[in-house]
Amino acid sequence: MRYPILGLAIAAALAACGGGGDDDDDGDQQDDGGGNLPTTPPTEVSMVASGGFQSPMDAVSSPDGEKFFFSGYTDEAPPRPAIFSVAASGGSVDTLVAGLPLEHPAGLLMSADGSTLYVADIGTHAGEAGDDGADSTQSVMYTLSADGGALAPLAAEGIAEASGMALGADGETLYITGFNASGQPGLFTLSASGGSASEILVGAPLESPSGIYVDSDNVAWVMDHNPSRGLGGSLSAITADGQATEVVAGLNLAHPGGVSLVAGGGTAVIPNIDDDGAGRLTSVNIESGEQTVLASPMKAPGGIRTARQAGVFAIADTEGDAVFLAR
Repeated sequence: MRYPILGLAIAAALAACGGGGDDDDDGDQQDDGGGNLPTTPPTEVSMVASGGFQSPMDAVSSPDGEKFFFSGYTDEAPPRPAIFSVAASGGSVDTLVAGLPLEHPAGLLMSADGSTLYVADIGTHAGEAGDDGADSTQSVMYTLSADGGALAPLAAEGIAEASGMALGADGETLYITGFNASGQPGLFTLSASGGSASEILVGAPLESPSGIYVDSDNVAWVMDHNPSRGLGGSLSAITADGQATEVVAGLNLAHPGGVSLVAGGGTAVIPNIDDDGAGRLTSVNIESGEQTVLASPMKAPGGIRTARQAGVFAIADTEGDAVFLAR
């Protein structure tokens, strides 16, 4: 399908932002040296894992595309929030960590070298009073070794709630969607080692931002659920100085909403839900505006991330209690 008006809107956004080309998704759109990474939309979706967990929210891939990591809940009673891993080819699911201090780990990100996972817990509100009346000291973000172990709190002063995360072009700067202490939605940056966050954009037009990727020009491409529009989720491009341009609107998103570029750059892939309630992938060429819709067996696909050096995506199907691979 071709949408000329959409193409003009995307072209305008790219011109304003300086984005496009072989941009990277959280630093994921890196050339593998062979120039063989795909720039076209995925054409097939297959299930990788189901069972042993429920309600997966976000999913990321190891740089080589051989292993997937995802956040969700255990299938015990009562369920516990957890981080899992599974081979991209399928097989047994491993639980890396489960239970407190996690509450609702909606965002997941892998470091540039594939050794560390970053976890954003939207269920925690920094400074919120607990049952004893004291302000919570629980973190809104954590780091976790890709091999498992204990969660380590990541200081994120200035961010009261964290939803989605991406890596900047330098591989050392975190871009975070969420809310500040005043309850305003925003896009923030933070050192990968933690500290005080900086605000790129706070308030309108953002309403309920979630999934995000950052290209090689440090333009952030941000999904927003836009609750004031009903089924009006949107993708916006936000420059480093906070200028926002809406690129695609009218999307019916799962929670959380996700977005990723293909491994070779140039095409955005957005999991969403069609008018009949079926999960699908909507791909948009970010230069021409050409859209491609891929039907899938997924029910409500949410978080998505391409591998750094391979043409595969890890996708969390929130309502289908499954993790999928797209290629």
